[in-house]
Amino acid sequence: MSDSVDRVDILVKNYNDMTGDLVGFDCPKCKNRGRTAENRDGYFVTVECECTVIRRNMDCIRESGLADLLELYTFENYKTTYDWQKFVKDRALEYVTSVTKDWLCVLGCVGAGKTHICTAVCGELMKKGQGLKYMLWRDESVKLKSAINDRDEYSRLITPFKDADVLYIDDLFKTKKDTPISAGDINLAFELINHRYNQPNKKTIISSEKSVNELLDIDEAVGSRIYERCRTHDYCLEIAKTGENNFRLK
Repeated sequence: MSDSVDRVDILVKNYNDMTGDLVGFDCPKCKNRGRTAENRDGYFVTVECECTVIRRNMDCIRESGLADLLELYTFENYKTTYDWQKFVKDRALEYVTSVTKDWLCVLGCVGAGKTHICTAVCGELMKKGQGLKYMLWRDESVKLKSAINDRDEYSRLITPFKDADVLYIDDLFKTKKDTPISAGDINLAFELINHRYNQPNKKTIISSEKSVNELLDIDEAVGSRIYERCRTHDYCLEIAKTGENNFRLK
């Protein structure tokens, strides 16, 4: 038995002495293999290293499309000069720490910090290992609408947004200046929102310059689904459209 144990110990040592080829994070524990070896009751076993959580989170950040914003838009540097800013931050922090499958919707004027607070939420969710996809509406909607007649290309483009664990739609229904919201915009929004509405385990985070009533006026099916998935725990945060709330102008 001792000879067998000794052989297992040697195998464990040899394995743990090897240097792996994983990149992006330097882990001294597993030497970038992603796994460590152990002797369990005379058996050689490998277990996932703690660094794999960090690596998954880093992959989520790279794949999300938010990498450039995450360091800038954090809860720590979100200013709470006004009471409404403190309220928005408190609700967003509660959303991050809760186990809810509700959606989060932050609505308000240009410069109200919608992207900041939503990005901060996304950063915290990704730290927990949740896969996230970022959709800047004005850019991605154009790409998707232009591919609508190519079934394979359209499916390739829209599927990651439909199936992400967490989808962040930034500036929903934002269009170029003086460009009206088209039927194509509404159809695309409904396809995405309805798909995710019917998957209760998928979170959706939405920012928009439109109010709840304006979303309902644009399309009742889209607006009502968004509101219904946010309202259970009051995660539909609507910032009044006043000059005071546009802190970019200060």
